Amino acid sequence: MKLCQTSPKSLGEGDYLKYIDLLNLNVDKKNVISFVGAGGKTTTMFEIAKEMKSLGKKVLVTTTTKLFFPNKNQYDSIIISKDYDEIISTVIFFSGKIITVICNEIIYTNEYENKSFKKIKGIEKDWISRFYNEDIFDAILVEADGAKGKLVKAPAIFEPVIPKETNIVVGIIGFGCYGKPINQEWVHRPELFAKIAGKSLGDAIDSESLVNLITSTTGIFKDAPKNSKCIVLLNVRDTNAALEEQAEIVAKLALAKSRSSLVKITDVVINTYTSI
Repeated sequence: MKLCQTSPKSLGEGDYLKYIDLLNLNVDKKNVISFVGAGGKTTTMFEIAKEMKSLGKKVLVTTTTKLFFPNKNQYDSIIISKDYDEIISTVIFFSGKIITVICNEIIYTNEYENKSFKKIKGIEKDWISRFYNEDIFDAILVEADGAKGKLVKAPAIFEPVIPKETNIVVGIIGFGCYGKPINQEWVHRPELFAKIAGKSLGDAIDSESLVNLITSTTGIFKDAPKNSKCIVLLNVRDTNAALEEQAEIVAKLALAKSRSSLVKITDVVINTYTSI
């Protein structure tokens, strides 16, 4: 278990740990990292891409579901196409680009508070195998799950969409969900979450709920490749010391339960962050 703090870009580097250190990533290895869960997947993915770029690594960022259209400062190039060969030729032509976002199309959705948002629609997960074998990228980062902006979720039968080449699965929980009721305001797919947590709709999310979500075969690491590392990332705002204490309890209980469960957790990381 690790207790660490990362900093938003606007606060500078300072003494804050980088995500690649937080998650103990071997950046000299060709990684395929899939991000699942809720409460920070996109932010974490693009921060890792930025850190890898600073080390001279060439990174593909993509999704097998849907993803909010990234900010211009999060990528060097974005390729939108449903033609694999066209994508590869474009990547080769712009070989100097370090962070490349690849998607099939741009879509607009009003699934959040009846507001229209620009998103990118992901690629087929089989394409990840082809990108991997092309040996163009040093790392492939995949948002492999959707959560509709909630802090925590349980996967449906068709989720998550994790590529088979994935060697690291990062399961993320926005720990602000702790103590909140199991309902649609806080939880994506609350009925499924309640079943996994061993609770009823409307019950408060407690340590047992989150430990069950982490260690259940139908929970956050559902469909993780057999030999992949499963790392839990608990995101806690640094203004709430009580939540950080509860996160430590969840981390210890999840690691202990994992030893006797079918889901083997490599590590649980508590990330306290500053929101500005």
